[in-house]
Amino acid sequence: MPRDGYWGVDRDDSVDDVDKQLVSLYEKSGIRIFMSIRDFASGIATLITDTIPDTPDSANVLFKKVTIPSAQVLTLWSAPITAIAAPGVNKTIQVLDVEGKISSVLTPYATNIQLEMTTAFATIPLIRDTQLLPAGTNRHIKLTPINSGILGNQITTNQALVISVATGNPTAGDGDIDVYITYRINDI
Repeated sequence: MPRDGYWGVDRDDSVDDVDKQLVSLYEKSGIRIFMSIRDFASGIATLITDTIPDTPDSANVLFKKVTIPSAQVLTLWSAPITAIAAPGVNKTIQVLDVEGKISSVLTPYATNIQLEMTTAFATIPLIRDTQLLPAGTNRHIKLTPINSGILGNQITTNQALVISVATGNPTAGDGDIDVYITYRINDI
């Protein structure tokens, strides 16, 4: 880690804000993401970790950043974004973690602001969020997964992972969105 074609961060890379720097990035047994970010203005280092159980499949954990420009956010219902392509026959996408970041906000998005992440043809989304799109300022949050219980199907075989909104396109609003996805491809 990092792997080419994914987040692509390395030690000493800049991190989003010009006054912050990624100062360490490690991979250890049972921990796949382990970063320290230094804020130069305050001198405070923030430790960010995400623990994933060390299993035989843990080496197959993948990362993807999806950037959705403001113009595409306004059409997320009529033109959903494919975040991860269909993995192939007898394979599923297992989403382990999702974070969202909105930036350059001048006007919050309004109406139809329920952001969803779904595997195509599933009856229940994996992620449903109502905090990111209406944000009036720049924000970076962890998107909450939905527990489907026995109500429906969330993971479908050989289907893409799609980002959309629940009903109708958002109205007005601006700000680009970055979605950071930690996932694994499973054989079934």
